[in-house]
Amino acid sequence: MRPYYDYSDYERKYSLAMGGRLTPGVKWLLIANVGVFVVQYFSRHSGLFEMWFALTPVLVVKKFMVWQIFTYMFLHGSFFHIFINMFVLYMFGGEVERAMRTKGFLRFYFITGIVAGLTGFIFAYNHSMVGASGAIFAVLAAFATFYPNTIVLFMFIFPMKAKHMVLLIGGIALLATLSGGRGNIAHFAHLGGLAAGILYLHYGRLKSRFHFSGSDYFRRRKEEREWQIRQEVDRLLDKVHREGMGSLTKKEQKFLKEASRRFRSGE
Repeated sequence: MRPYYDYSDYERKYSLAMGGRLTPGVKWLLIANVGVFVVQYFSRHSGLFEMWFALTPVLVVKKFMVWQIFTYMFLHGSFFHIFINMFVLYMFGGEVERAMRTKGFLRFYFITGIVAGLTGFIFAYNHSMVGASGAIFAVLAAFATFYPNTIVLFMFIFPMKAKHMVLLIGGIALLATLSGGRGNIAHFAHLGGLAAGILYLHYGRLKSRFHFSGSDYFRRRKEEREWQIRQEVDRLLDKVHREGMGSLTKKEQKFLKEASRRFRSGE
């Protein structure tokens, strides 16, 4: 999955940058995951590294190896496994981190990853789990929540809105879980991470409606205004995608210029 923009360079300036310059949280997650994978690769013959740090629910319960609920997210089953997860994190994580800020993003990432791991206690009690996929699915859910109308290429081929992509991958994960899946793919963890991400964001919205101070009020007003701007940018980019740049009025073109300046300057 990667972002897809069918616009001229002029219109690309108004798109919300995916990938691009690394945000702090995404950068350190990439470094940590790659570093752990290197250690895991060179210690693979002994099997001790996976035994201690992969998530094996029966060991968590009987041997009290509770750290595995956290550490399993940094291990991966193959080069392709880590490449796909880190690629998606790089492409979509930055915008989610910008929306949630670094501390909020990392909290979201680890909580949803842990919840995804807990599904293993139901579906894979006697088996080991590795990978950041649960947290990555939660990041995709957050991206679709913040930027629902952004066009992405699903499977590098099919252009669709982010919100439709998340519905599709959620449906695939649900069907695979119900059918027992295939191979060594923990579809239930993908589904758990996706659900955890949606519930986390939904709970945050409900909480913000009833608990806020005076300073929170002004912060929320600013965030709501930024949200409205991003929604309008998405709407205008969709219009350009369908009808071309000439379809925009002077007022709409001016709005996009101002929005582009605002996003670049971080106002």
